Amino acid sequence: MTTQQPDDERHGRGGSGSPTSSPGSSRAQAYFSLYVVRRDFRRVMRGYDPGEVDEHLEKVSRWFSSGGLERVAEEHMKRSEARLEELRTHAHREAEAVTEAASAEAEETRRAAEAKAEETLSAARTEAEETRRVARGEASVQTESARTDAEAKTAAATRACEEAEARAAQAQARAAEEEKRATESEVLAAQATARAEFEEARAGAVKESADVEAKGLLDRSRLEAERALERARAEAETTAQGARSAAESLLEGTRGEAHEILETARRDAHAILATGRSEAAELLDAARGESDEIDANAKARAEETAAEASAEAQQILAESRVEGEREAAQIYAAAEAEAAAYLDRRRREADRLARGARERRWSSAGGHYGELEPEGASAAGGDGEPDAARVFGGDGGADRAMSSSGDEHSDPATDSHDEERGPSAPGDEQAASETGDGRRAPEAGDAARAPESGSRSVRPSQSGEPPDEERPEGS
Repeated sequence: MTTQQPDDERHGRGGSGSPTSSPGSSRAQAYFSLYVVRRDFRRVMRGYDPGEVDEHLEKVSRWFSSGGLERVAEEHMKRSEARLEELRTHAHREAEAVTEAASAEAEETRRAAEAKAEETLSAARTEAEETRRVARGEASVQTESARTDAEAKTAAATRACEEAEARAAQAQARAAEEEKRATESEVLAAQATARAEFEEARAGAVKESADVEAKGLLDRSRLEAERALERARAEAETTAQGARSAAESLLEGTRGEAHEILETARRDAHAILATGRSEAAELLDAARGESDEIDANAKARAEETAAEASAEAQQILAESRVEGEREAAQIYAAAEAEAAAYLDRRRREADRLARGARERRWSSAGGHYGELEPEGASAAGGDGEPDAARVFGGDGGADRAMSSSGDEHSDPATDSHDEERGPSAPGDEQAASETGDGRRAPEAGDAARAPESGSRSVRPSQSGEPPDEERPEGS
């Protein structure tokens, strides 16, 4: 194992006037340095288990050599990254849930708006169809009423015409009766002629008077019959003409009134139908406008809800990211602080163990080795802490000391222990070098620093009295 020679051995112990270290003292210092590195602790009433101490020092050495602090920091960083990824995934999940809820609400709102628009459109169509049906019914009723009125008036005109024809027939019957009467008069005249002729045979005296009277009567009867026939014919013609004129005028008026009523009914039906169609179109346009407005409002609300959900998701994601980064920074800072505190505590504990072991060894040694401790302690600094580089050894300290003495022989105890341990680990050399570098040159302010809690700086006793750690309790 390569060790580093202490500063006081390279440059001479003590101040001015101190002699240069002899090869024997260098060999002894190297032996005791290696002996301390061997970590063979003497069992006392109060102390530490050598196995635990050895395991702890090897663990510290492995930490220094294999970068345990970096692994702890990496583990903390991995845990922080995992936590941050979990928070980010949770935030993404929440954002997706909010977005899906907003989309579902928008879809439901759109469906409700479509259903309402469809219902409004259906109601408008139903109302328009009902209005159209009512208009058609009213037009049919009015048309039927006009047709009934026209038919009634036509029937009345027909009845009037029939009555006029009946009156004309009655006039013709009267004329025939008059003709019959005239015929009967002629028959009577013939009879009278026959009687006159018959009387002529009986009375010749009155023949001329009878002929005159018969002729006068016949003339009067014929004239009266002709006059009566002319009057009857004129009256019948006048009555028939008046009845025909009245029937024609009544029929013409009835036809005009029926046509006018029919046209009025058609116009009213067309007007009602047009009004119904316009109202239905207005209702349909209003329903479509309301449906479009509801659809636009639903779309706007859906877009607004989606925008709010997206903004909320982005805010949650940003807050989660900031929270994760802050938590990761806190965890990393805590890990660094914990690692630094652990490293400093282990260094101080290693220094204390090495210092206690060295002080016990120096205090238990006698003769020439006992005289070296005060000299080494005085070179360690004002705080009484020994140089840790002489405990663990630096790079080539004992080897250079042994090689400078020119001694080719090795200590049997050291060789046997080195064979048992095998080659020295790089971590031990690194730990020793770091410990030695950290303790080799204390600052001026370290002289007034108080001893650490849990450890005691024990000065070696000049009278051979064991240190406090080796004293039994109560002594």
